[in-house]
Amino acid sequence: MKTKNTFLILCLLLVLGAKSFSQSTTAKDQSKFIYNFTREIEWPSDYKNGSFTILVLGSTEVYGELKNYLNDKTVAGQHIILKSVGSIEEINKCHVLFVGKGNAQDILTIRKKLSNSKTLIITDKKEGVRDGAGISFVIMNGRLNYEISPENIVKMGLKYSPDLVDMAVDVPLASR
Repeated sequence: MKTKNTFLILCLLLVLGAKSFSQSTTAKDQSKFIYNFTREIEWPSDYKNGSFTILVLGSTEVYGELKNYLNDKTVAGQHIILKSVGSIEEINKCHVLFVGKGNAQDILTIRKKLSNSKTLIITDKKEGVRDGAGISFVIMNGRLNYEISPENIVKMGLKYSPDLVDMAVDVPLASR
């Protein structure tokens, strides 16, 4: 009986460890994608001075991975400032806003709050582009991919590279 319980505990630990590894691997890949997206978006001239700001709402994993990955990197010669925000009220002018799944239901509210800002909104909610995000992460066949809404990106006053659209797994015909 003791051997059976030990085996069950080991199996449980392996499953939990694999899930934790999977989450951190996804967050690591998302941080790389986010940085690469910054190189495929053109911000207006008044966003090309000073620091390049990335905010993260609702994902300590993505924030931690971005903090590690962005170390000593720049965007178009701009120093990157990374901040974690705990609520919609804390969101202010930024270049990129990553919205974690826990806050993904608030994308419409966030988009309204940022309506005068030139902000790329990215989320890890599947089909988040239909709610107003510019880019949504999706897992397909065990790999991280993304959906994109060129319409939402343009509505936020940004220009995007055609390569960004070509590499997406889904581009909805009409988004909100």
